[in-house]
Amino acid sequence: MSAFSVGEAAARAWRRRRLVGALALAHVVAVALASVPLDVALMPLLDGRPAASTLIRGDLGLAIELLTDHPELIAGALAAASLASLLWAIVSWALDGGVLAALVPVGEARAIGARAVLEASARRAGKMIAVGAAGLVLRLPSLAIAGGGAAWVRARVEHDGGPVATRAIEWAAIALAFVAWALSSTAIDCARGFAFADARVSAWRAIGRGVRTVFARAAASLQLAALGTLVPLALTVGSYALSTRLPNGPLWSLLAVLALRLAVAYARIAFACGALAGAGLLAADRLAARGDHPVGRGAEDDPQRADQRREIGEHR
Repeated sequence: MSAFSVGEAAARAWRRRRLVGALALAHVVAVALASVPLDVALMPLLDGRPAASTLIRGDLGLAIELLTDHPELIAGALAAASLASLLWAIVSWALDGGVLAALVPVGEARAIGARAVLEASARRAGKMIAVGAAGLVLRLPSLAIAGGGAAWVRARVEHDGGPVATRAIEWAAIALAFVAWALSSTAIDCARGFAFADARVSAWRAIGRGVRTVFARAAASLQLAALGTLVPLALTVGSYALSTRLPNGPLWSLLAVLALRLAVAYARIAFACGALAGAGLLAADRLAARGDHPVGRGAEDDPQRADQRREIGEHR
């Protein structure tokens, strides 16, 4: 009997609320540090101006106007964002081993507490970073769809294509790119689950198993894609729409925007952890169906891991 369910995956993340909070805080701090160069460049342009509060709330029109008038800000923002994204990707990939040890401890003792999570992350940092890097290949289809759709739309605009058909192609390309991105995320998470459960498997082999799992368990994979990508996207869009409707000027409004963004950041990390836990459960199911035992580092010698071996037995 399968042990996988979206409810169980979400519940595992909910039971580790401190872990989710710590990850969300690390993410917020990383974003804040990445935005320092842009903040420094914006200070002389916005200090003391009423438009500053509107920009904070996410006024895209004002942001586009500002960047158009000061193109040098775009280069600085892109450089800072690229460096921050790279560093955060490496750190988050390294932490995935500890998160899996806390949520789906297949083959080893459950990681409880910050020290245990960091130790579990350190043990598998190399493998998890390798899986994350190899998984970038799975991002290519979504990028190709997005690029192809943009090129098609541009060609239709240049040849005076109908607005209705052009808009339909645009939205179809966006939807397909989004679905491809979400499913590739699920495949990479499943690959992390396989790499966590079996220390012998290589990064590329784990990616292959993750892709096969997405096709073999299509319904479950779509649920995890929605949990890890669709719900966080909906929360982000909803928070943006709400923040733009708050009044400008009052201090309580700025504090409300800050609280809303922190809450959404926490929720996004919580859903991402739930999706990772679900992918770990899917990987455990696949291993159990094949009759494979998890092979961790020293798993057979640690008596504290008996409960995890019994958990694997329940998956069969």
